[in-house]
Amino acid sequence: MNGILFLFFAFLLILSTIKLTEYTYILKNSDITNFFVKNILSVVILGIPILVTYLTSLFINNPYLAISNIIGSNIFNFVILAFLNIIFIKKNLFKKISPYYFYINSLLVYIYIVIINILMIKKSSLFKTIGPNILVIIFYFIYLFFLSKINLKKKITIKANKVINIKFFIYLFLVIIFSITLTLYTDYLSFNFPKFSSSIIGLFLLGITTSLPKIISSYTLIKNNYYDLVLSDIIGSNMFNFLLLTITNFFFKKSIYFFITQQSLFIIKMTLYIHLLFYLYIIRNKALSKIFHIIISLMIIVIYLYSWKTLIID
Repeated sequence: MNGILFLFFAFLLILSTIKLTEYTYILKNSDITNFFVKNILSVVILGIPILVTYLTSLFINNPYLAISNIIGSNIFNFVILAFLNIIFIKKNLFKKISPYYFYINSLLVYIYIVIINILMIKKSSLFKTIGPNILVIIFYFIYLFFLSKINLKKKITIKANKVINIKFFIYLFLVIIFSITLTLYTDYLSFNFPKFSSSIIGLFLLGITTSLPKIISSYTLIKNNYYDLVLSDIIGSNMFNFLLLTITNFFFKKSIYFFITQQSLFIIKMTLYIHLLFYLYIIRNKALSKIFHIIISLMIIVIYLYSWKTLIID
């Protein structure tokens, strides 16, 4: 019964978020000609579910659920990318992307390396408290700089019959309500079923649920040959998630990074491996065959499934 209720609330959140996501196409088709501005607005809309669930988790005093939701969403975003790359392998999407994504990916790699290393510090320290915050702020501005250098090769013509009206705000309201409801229910599950801790639930159930609507958005963009937009949405979401952690850290005495459990740390390491594999998409993309790209995508998916097996089954 508890699983059915979770799926019900998750379905409502996903459905309402998908309806809200349709408005990202309007933003991309709008008179806003700057690729940078379009994607900042798109990432904000796509990030509303995880933003609300994260803040709700903090409000109900469950920081373990909050941080694990962010970490789980970040790794699942790249699983989405790997999955869609297999589906659209004939398009060779990684052969048609901006070279700036090499540098943007490097920013995320370095962030993960720093976080992994500071978590090895056994006792509290000033660096462990403010070090990642400073790093993320600096890197986010660098990320925005690289993003501003990316230009679309053709005008966006994704079909969008909707206009931003009262329905947009209705869907936005529903996304917020269902995000809060789902967070409260997952907190209830973690409290009443100790076998599944807040970290496990956040890493997998909540992390997947808040990221699933990106499949629809990314699928539509790849289908219409806007590969840079797909990567900017996926990687931009991960950068935005780290910025979210940093901003909230300034309002709490204890850093959110202190609530990273061994399970969350394991997923962080798995995500770092995925980012390293992501280089293979980019560095030699003109020389690699489609088969090799499929192998890379399958390796990313296998890493994620291995994470499931290690943390839940074992």
